[in-house]
Amino acid sequence: MSKRGENIYKRKDGRWEGRYIKGRKQDGKIQYGYVYSKSYKTVQDKLIKMKYLFRRDNQDRQSYSGTVKQWLMYWLETETKNRVKLSSYASYQYKIEHYIFPSLGDCQLCHLNSEQIQKLISELRRQQLSVNTIKTILAIFKQGINSAIQAEYLIRNPFDGIQIPTEQKTKVKALSLEVQRKIETIAEKNPNGFPTFLALYTGMRIGEISGLQWSDIDFERDAILVKHTYQRMPLSQGKHKTQLSLSRAKSSS
Repeated sequence: MSKRGENIYKRKDGRWEGRYIKGRKQDGKIQYGYVYSKSYKTVQDKLIKMKYLFRRDNQDRQSYSGTVKQWLMYWLETETKNRVKLSSYASYQYKIEHYIFPSLGDCQLCHLNSEQIQKLISELRRQQLSVNTIKTILAIFKQGINSAIQAEYLIRNPFDGIQIPTEQKTKVKALSLEVQRKIETIAEKNPNGFPTFLALYTGMRIGEISGLQWSDIDFERDAILVKHTYQRMPLSQGKHKTQLSLSRAKSSS
């Protein structure tokens, strides 16, 4: 027979059901979990275990009361900035601020759950981002969350059970000769059109062409060595929003 306050009830199908608090939703409302068994004693034992786990989680989580935004900004500044290249840091910062904060920035870190992250993925799909871009955003987000777990601010990983979207491979279409000739005709008439020919005939990216130096060209072998790349970095202070940064290419070719 169940006791008052145990939250154990006999169901119509003959099984026993136990209810426990497993967390809180983003709006602060209580979120309940349930355990079931044909045996009242089994449900009672399961309930004791789940209530203990919730209390333990809450005690550890109380040590950080900030939001997802506050934690990720702290993580970027203290753990990431001096570990990665400036270009990588700028990319992390941009993706976090533009894709994660609008949906989850105001959520309390201790209340973050897999359901919210799954909704974030759905929102990113609605923005028609490529699967690779979504995976990159999630990988950055997950690094920040793993740091919170290592600091024991989170016990359970909210990324557990997340369904990552898959993308069907699409065939890349090259420019037709007709289109290429039209581009070349326009570039020939432009005094700054030479980089267009470099892009068409070498496959170099804009940043690689911009970072090209005379020492990178081997006239004897008719070869161009891709050693540098220019990237536009966001600025947090000053009247200019971005600055150009010259760095070594990931792999010389």
